[in-house]
Amino acid sequence: AGSPVALLDSDVYTAVTLSASGDLAYVSAGTQSGQIVRVDRAGGMTEVGVTANSELGLRVSPDGRYAVFDEGFSAGATQVFLVDLETGVRTRVSFDGGIYPSITPDGERIFYYRAVDGDYALYARNVDGSGEEQVLLDPETASVDVALIPGTNRILVREGDQARLDGSDIVAYDVGEPDSGITIAGGPGNQLSPAVSPNGRYVAYSSEDGDGQPDIFVRSLENPAEFWQLSEGGGS
Repeated sequence: AGSPVALLDSDVYTAVTLSASGDLAYVSAGTQSGQIVRVDRAGGMTEVGVTANSELGLRVSPDGRYAVFDEGFSAGATQVFLVDLETGVRTRVSFDGGIYPSITPDGERIFYYRAVDGDYALYARNVDGSGEEQVLLDPETASVDVALIPGTNRILVREGDQARLDGSDIVAYDVGEPDSGITIAGGPGNQLSPAVSPNGRYVAYSSEDGDGQPDIFVRSLENPAEFWQLSEGGGS
């Protein structure tokens, strides 16, 4: 309820993310020399002391302790990094390329994409660096929009081609089961950027009806036929 509230000026950041604890982080000043800045609920800003040239992805862990981002300008050269927002220590996560990273709701794993023969596969690594890299979705299934459903082994992905007339859909999959897909939000138009609520019951996403004007919707994951439009006149 209520009207939208501006949190940042549009010219001060290239990537922005909000944690469940209420901390907001963004990359300031452009992609070449941007600084990661931490903002608390009172509006206090603290530079973490880490330079990030990312405009593709910046995500904060649910407890606000860590952030992940990708650095570079092409799928082959871009890598994923983890930064401790309290100490400023930066750790490399991927070594063969990675983009669009995110941290799972339990704060234990990092998801990211890698280009494979012109398509994208979805990978995971443990936040603490232990274990081997795991393939979650192969290039035939993965997309660059993904969201984990808390408390489950399911993820939401954007599936389909934005350039096609029938657009792209948001589909739920069991991790490691490429034949388990269930459409949650379908066309016409493009359904983009799924974000799941902390209780795992709802997904917010951007929907284009074909005229190029996106708006924000919320849909029930328990009953996908139930949905609500949040924005009018544009939203993403």
